[in-house]
Amino acid sequence: FDVPRTAQQYLSDWVRQGILIRRPGEGREETVELSASAGAAIGFLAALSQPRSAVNSSRLANVSTLLGALARDTDPDRASRLAALHAERDRLDAEIARVEEGDFTSLAEVEALERLQEVFGLAAEIPADFAQVSAELEQLNRSLKEEIVRAAGSRGDVLDAVFAGVDVIEESEAGRSFGAFYAMVLDVDRSNAFDEAVEEILNRPFAGRLSLRDAAFLRGLLTTLQEDSAVVRTQMTGLSRSLRRFVETQSWQEHQRLATALTDAQTAVLEAMAGASPITSTSYALASTSIPLTSISS
Repeated sequence: FDVPRTAQQYLSDWVRQGILIRRPGEGREETVELSASAGAAIGFLAALSQPRSAVNSSRLANVSTLLGALARDTDPDRASRLAALHAERDRLDAEIARVEEGDFTSLAEVEALERLQEVFGLAAEIPADFAQVSAELEQLNRSLKEEIVRAAGSRGDVLDAVFAGVDVIEESEAGRSFGAFYAMVLDVDRSNAFDEAVEEILNRPFAGRLSLRDAAFLRGLLTTLQEDSAVVRTQMTGLSRSLRRFVETQSWQEHQRLATALTDAQTAVLEAMAGASPITSTSYALASTSIPLTSISS
């Protein structure tokens, strides 16, 4: 690749283009990461270069299992819910009896690899999901502050909720959804079961057909999920604190006064336009501030 410019110049361009997002780090440091849109674009290109079959028994089994669980868990009728649970228990008892008698067969290698590829496909979408959650949280933070500033007269719902000690960002739809995922990733029992399952799978004969890259990806998947979710969690906590500081330091009142002044100024301009041309000379002189620039870099 011909890269005549510096890394900082390329990064600055990519930030302006929305490919990367710049975030404040520790102290005066900054970090950059892929935007949600860039992640989606890369995922699309990866799917074109390494297409996976969308029509397979593994995908159908996943859909069927999810639908069955959803139907059962949302059933408000006690009798039908018990009937579904009893049917599931009977199926498991029959399966246990067959295994005890030695009447079972392991999954064929082709089907095992098919299911594993389905796992890889789902796992590959998670980074883009994290980026999307981050973007939604930042947009929510901006929207909440704008709503507080726009609230006229009595305090608005968001302001009252923050004063009442409610973490509005945590309680949002995106916050609750991510919170459930984060709790699941950090659950010790689930994490141990995840690691044990990965080790058992990698020791199966069919895992020998995996590339070193895929095997390493699977082995480090849980750690990656924990680290990436911790970054989003830190961001969510920072946004919650920022919103609370915005309220507790009365910054919202200053923004509200500024918003009111801007609205009054716009109203005055509209009224003046009825009787004056935009190029009408006035006797008012506005002294603007400036700083001397001795070079392009400064």
